[in-house]
Amino acid sequence: MQLTTKFILAIVSFCLFASPSWAENNARATPGSDLLVLTEKKFKSFIESHPLVLVEFFAPWCLHSQILRPHLEEAASILKEHNVPVVQVDCEDNNLVCLQQTINTYPTLKIFKNGRLFDAQVYRGTKITAEITQHMLQLYEASVIYLDSEDEVQPYLENTTLPVVINRGLTDLNETYREVALDLADDYVFLSLSDSKNKSLSVYLPNVTEPILFDESVDAFVGKPDTLTQWLKVVVLPYFSDVTPDLFPKYIASNLPLAYFFYTSKEELDDYTDVFTQLGRENRGQMNFIALNSTLYPHHVNFLNMRAQFPLFAIHNMINNLKYGLPQLPEEDYLKLKAPHPLDKDMIAQLVKDYREGTAKPIVKSEEIPKEQNSNVYKIVGETHDDIVHDDNRDVLVKYYATWCIHSKRFAPIYEEIADVFGSDESIRDKILIAEVNSGANDILSFPVTGYPTIALYPAGNNSKPIIFNKIRNLEDVFEFVKESGTHHIDGQAIYNELHKVKDPEESTQDTVHDEL
Repeated sequence: MQLTTKFILAIVSFCLFASPSWAENNARATPGSDLLVLTEKKFKSFIESHPLVLVEFFAPWCLHSQILRPHLEEAASILKEHNVPVVQVDCEDNNLVCLQQTINTYPTLKIFKNGRLFDAQVYRGTKITAEITQHMLQLYEASVIYLDSEDEVQPYLENTTLPVVINRGLTDLNETYREVALDLADDYVFLSLSDSKNKSLSVYLPNVTEPILFDESVDAFVGKPDTLTQWLKVVVLPYFSDVTPDLFPKYIASNLPLAYFFYTSKEELDDYTDVFTQLGRENRGQMNFIALNSTLYPHHVNFLNMRAQFPLFAIHNMINNLKYGLPQLPEEDYLKLKAPHPLDKDMIAQLVKDYREGTAKPIVKSEEIPKEQNSNVYKIVGETHDDIVHDDNRDVLVKYYATWCIHSKRFAPIYEEIADVFGSDESIRDKILIAEVNSGANDILSFPVTGYPTIALYPAGNNSKPIIFNKIRNLEDVFEFVKESGTHHIDGQAIYNELHKVKDPEESTQDTVHDEL
């Protein structure tokens, strides 16, 4: 027993403390083998560009890493033919990657799927060629179920609660099909009939007899897994649905414009269902249509720039965050209604048509246009923004702020002082304007802002593009920014210095020198 314990301790000590110079490179891939070596610089891009990768994190001096190397090299040669790379990362030379991957022991094998850097699965099987190869091939191929005949399809259609995707004989699509299946295996069942003469790509929804066929050339998908994924995410959605919390994220994931119908009763929903179902069918792949119970989700209209007047129809483009809706009643008229005011079905269809053709006008959230300006900081609102910032004659400096942002609050008095400095010089008033926008209360479609406060200068000239200020938000740096970036190169610092002239040096000395006790 004592001998055995000493032997075990010796092995552990060897892996932990053995000198790197002993049998150096024994654990590293043999030059010319199919076992690839990655560095920190290449790791991210390599993982993101391969759907399935087996990575060994090792230390070159560790005995177990050295023992594993030939097995990995053999596995790499076999898996290479299936486009499944096997790679190494030396944790002594690439410590940052290994820290990010929380590598605590050597060797550690991790399986990366579809380019996800931080969602890797640790391989816990036997570390020999046959086991490693079998496990990786099962991962790669098990996401697609290969069938020999149509007779084998029916049980999958009858016994699954997931959409079933079937690739019939489209061999050019096989590689892309496997990649997508690997990523979406939790949400779909993927079947393949390689020898089928009826070449097609179809999707069967649960409890629906008729399949959804892709009736265009599959060349649009070959080598483009993102495109196939997008089609699958869209095609499984109903033409029109009274949406539930579990279904709503799928509409968001489709990235398509979302058309909302807020209803006030089941009878009202039933009355409009045929209209929206037909619109959903006509606009499949271009726009999704859903219904929301206005009693359960009354506040969602706030995100659509519309008032809570139900029933309501609106369209939200989630890519550029533009919203479109039917005209609404003045609030005082709406409050006088005895019953819900029905929506015009023809107007709904026309708005959808106008949106598709690019002629619909988005709803711009805007404060009322100020009747007068009471400070040197000019207040811009959503409706006036573009007309004011694109000025032929004046450089226009704009602060985009949020009332809740602490940084906006801290910068406010500094910005006021900047405006007062420029406003103090009558000779430049027609050459520069200092302005601000409350971004929380105004939509600026031409200049979406994500961080606050954002400061931008529009140089004089009607077609000028905004220049973003990215230095410290203080007087000196903003003055320098305006001078360097503006058309008129106005020197705010010189105006400031003129306003705050330094006292005569002799007076200054007399005021500040004191006898020491």
